[in-house]
Amino acid sequence: MRRNPANKMITPAMFACAIMLAGCAGAPSVDMPSASPTGRNIDAELAAENVFDAGEALFEFWTLVPVRGTGHWTLVSRDGSGTGVAVRGEARDSASGVMIEAFVDTAACPVLEWEWMVESVQATADLTRKETDDVAAAIMVLFGDPGTPMAPKPVPTLRYVWTGAGHPVGAIIANPYLPDIVKNIVVRNGSALVNDWQTERRDLHADYIDAFGAPPEDEVWAVGLFIDNDQTGEPAAARFSRADVYCKKR
Repeated sequence: MRRNPANKMITPAMFACAIMLAGCAGAPSVDMPSASPTGRNIDAELAAENVFDAGEALFEFWTLVPVRGTGHWTLVSRDGSGTGVAVRGEARDSASGVMIEAFVDTAACPVLEWEWMVESVQATADLTRKETDDVAAAIMVLFGDPGTPMAPKPVPTLRYVWTGAGHPVGAIIANPYLPDIVKNIVVRNGSALVNDWQTERRDLHADYIDAFGAPPEDEVWAVGLFIDNDQTGEPAAARFSRADVYCKKR
């Protein structure tokens, strides 16, 4: 993973374009699986590189993206005991995210691992319909240059979601706003594990092929944390601790 590759520049406004074009409910510009966990011994085969760490968030370049309303994003104690730090997002009749640049060649760095916890899940969410397209939490992975504010460009996006029990784990669901561009992959569903930290590992390269039918043509440019309840109106809050990519050892 590379933070600032040569001849590439990302600005906060470009991040905003990316997430708004990702088809999130209420985004003004659009009205932001079958793949299984890797199953690999990634500690032996691959080396970890950090994408973000909540404990370092004050020193990292994060961008708030208020798609509808601003929600509420802050740093909090990971578990309420004062040990560890998490990025917490709370939806307040809103759809919003925070994003960080992360240049990743998924052929060389195929595995994404992250830690998250949801505090509530919208029981009536249905990701197949615009009217109910809310998530308890999501990790968004954007492939390619999202353009500029004057010339935004939708880019292929994997959206790993924790959603209601109506969608089975492993389902790949086309986003109802931009079905050819944004693919939801259900990683967790329902409320059985609410308030419990979960660690996820996904094969980005394999998930992209499953979702889009071919390998990615560009590398990852950004990773975002996202939460919304602007459609269902049901409470939604989640915490995110860290994310790493695992790259092939040289």
